[in-house]
Amino acid sequence: MVYEMLEVRRVIETECAFLAAQRANSLDLQNILKALEEMARSEHDEELGLRADLLFHHSIAQATNNSIYAGLVHTLSDQMKNTIRATRRHRFAKPGNFQETLQEHKEIYYSIALKDADKAKQLMNAHIIRIREQMAAATLESIGEDAKIAAYPNKKYQPHNAVGEK
Repeated sequence: MVYEMLEVRRVIETECAFLAAQRANSLDLQNILKALEEMARSEHDEELGLRADLLFHHSIAQATNNSIYAGLVHTLSDQMKNTIRATRRHRFAKPGNFQETLQEHKEIYYSIALKDADKAKQLMNAHIIRIREQMAAATLESIGEDAKIAAYPNKKYQPHNAVGEK
């Protein structure tokens, strides 16, 4: 479900970032910035971070000034909340990822504030792809050596040898 939601978010939110950069007014920018400021204060507060992250993405959808996009993101809120919660747990388990994620959000905000629609779309796309890649890597790491051996019981498992040579 997380991967499916990230796929949907990538389609919707990249376009929202693009349109927000073209259409956001000063109140929209204030709302996005408020969410970003809350996110910056949330490093050690999981619930505040979750609310701030969700608010950031909702505020961008609202800044499109397209009621369908805003309504669509609102309709997906519960699924987005669950996805954001799961991805934040995986991402922030690794030192430095909180600051990296915050920086990604800041850059998205700046591109919207500077009305650079192409950059906003590119950054949002990269942000969601990065989340997906990190989730996939965490999943692979969690499998562990025993699971790999169990998955291939008839083969001699050699973790550092992908081509079967010794």
